[in-house]
Amino acid sequence: MKVITTTLVRLAWQFVLRNDPRSRAVLDKADVLRDTPALPDELVALLEQTWGEYWRRAGDLRRALEHKHRALNIYERLGDRQQAVDRVTRIDLGGLARAVAPDDEAVLHEGADGLNFDPIFDALAPG
Repeated sequence: MKVITTTLVRLAWQFVLRNDPRSRAVLDKADVLRDTPALPDELVALLEQTWGEYWRRAGDLRRALEHKHRALNIYERLGDRQQAVDRVTRIDLGGLARAVAPDDEAVLHEGADGLNFDPIFDALAPG
């Protein structure tokens, strides 16, 4: 199942980047396999990231942020600092980051418990 899911997620990513209408169907198929016990967290994070990009391009910024935030949480849990920082620096949801931090202030801080968003982002995160 891991190979099939990996293939579906990568194919969906390519379709999303090309705004191909087949991306939704492929993402739905990959999502069905999400709860497979042997599915690595890295692959689930990539699936979340792909969904986030799909919804961003579809104009549903709230859903995009929810999925990208889930991907960030998975990377943080795995201790993958580079992926976590990469996810944050690539979140550009139609100017959302600019509206929240208009003066280029930091929205990601490193603390004793790892990387954290400013409290304003906690209010935007899914419950």
